[in-house]
Amino acid sequence: MIERLPTGVDGLDPLIGGGIPRGSLILLAGEPGTGKTLFASRFLCRGATRYGENGIYVSFLEGKETLIANLSGFCDQDHAKLDKDGKFRILDLVATKEGGISATLEIILDEIHALKAKRLVIDSFSAMAQAFKEPIDARIVLHTILSYMVRQAGCTTLLIVETPTGTKGLGLGMEEFVADGVIVLGRRKIAGRLVRKLEIIKLRGTRIDTPSHPFTLEGGPTVIPPFSHESLGQLKRMEHVPDSDGHFSTGNRSLDKILGGFPKGSLVLLEAGEAVPLSAYGFLTYPIVANFLNAKSPLVGIQSLGADPAMTYERWKAVAGENAAYGRSVGRLRFGAEEQRPYLVSLRSERPEERMAEYLEAGARLREQTGKPVLWWVALDHFVDIFGAEYAERALSELSMNVIRNRELAVALAKPGLGDITRSASNVAAIHLRVFDRDGGVLLYGVKPRTPLYAMTVDVEKGASSVSFTSMV
Repeated sequence: MIERLPTGVDGLDPLIGGGIPRGSLILLAGEPGTGKTLFASRFLCRGATRYGENGIYVSFLEGKETLIANLSGFCDQDHAKLDKDGKFRILDLVATKEGGISATLEIILDEIHALKAKRLVIDSFSAMAQAFKEPIDARIVLHTILSYMVRQAGCTTLLIVETPTGTKGLGLGMEEFVADGVIVLGRRKIAGRLVRKLEIIKLRGTRIDTPSHPFTLEGGPTVIPPFSHESLGQLKRMEHVPDSDGHFSTGNRSLDKILGGFPKGSLVLLEAGEAVPLSAYGFLTYPIVANFLNAKSPLVGIQSLGADPAMTYERWKAVAGENAAYGRSVGRLRFGAEEQRPYLVSLRSERPEERMAEYLEAGARLREQTGKPVLWWVALDHFVDIFGAEYAERALSELSMNVIRNRELAVALAKPGLGDITRSASNVAAIHLRVFDRDGGVLLYGVKPRTPLYAMTVDVEKGASSVSFTSMV
């Protein structure tokens, strides 16, 4: 059985069987600025502080003081103190010159033995190779690291390779073949926002179900795992998050910090991409619903086409208990039959203008009964079905004016392919959030107001109340 060594990089180890094989050589590749140095630093620092394994950072790119200064603003460890305590050592070999293979290896090996190091980082092999006259010298060093430092000394090694910007190759062309594992860090822009990616190209002895994952440097290197759908079926009563004078809370303290809440008297558009699972939508929306209901504020909801009002009501009860009684699902009365259920409102009129008046009147009655602002919940696919394609945009405008007049909140949900009605909703919305899938992770950003990119994560044990948003820096 393979012994695993924890990387210390948040979110990565569960994806690779608990860690990288102990005593292996792992190639860490990527273009400049993708986070390779921070990844490697976390590997060493947490190895020393959490797992009792001393580490050595061999730098051919930056001097010791510069490296420590650059890392201090991004990591949760005091590198200078670790160095002083003999748990972590930075070897500054920037001045290595041609012909220095023997001296270089001797310095590294002496430090491994002196520190009894179990973890080693070479940063970078690309820079080290340039110090030698011939490519064969780089191959000698590579195989020496592989055969002695890693195998005999038992020193698990990260070998950093700089990938030239705009190229697909990893380096000199032979590193990936002798390494036990290859991890590539990359970055790209989506809607003008930076998103990082970690890709596991290979890892010997390890089954990799999902090779690519969103990756962030916020709070230190962190891999965003595939979004978990399990806990939506474990909805629990949610706490009420207080509103401010000018804003309704989103029901999620993490999202409140990003947006400041939803302005009172506004329409909010939540737009989902093609691959976003319904569970992710639920994790985002149930805190909003629960926060209104738990404040004993009424909800008038047009649910998505195909949604079962009875099941929706059960979910309201799960997150709001007896306060679910303040919620109503709205639908169009069909075939002259009306279900007598307290959580249902059936619109009877044939003309869309009259149906709109009925819809607004249902909210007005609840407002008068409770003395509280109404949450208007609008799934745009069903909204168009109820009011018709020709009248839907006007109906949305009437709803927006009604919300502004009464300082209430409308939340419109847009699935892919709705076209004109989504654009209309965006035009009248005070807040427009876009949610999409990237390599199994669920990401979110604000179209207006413009925000950076965030990853949405959830603790399966705690359910929807644990949803948090991590900046994708």
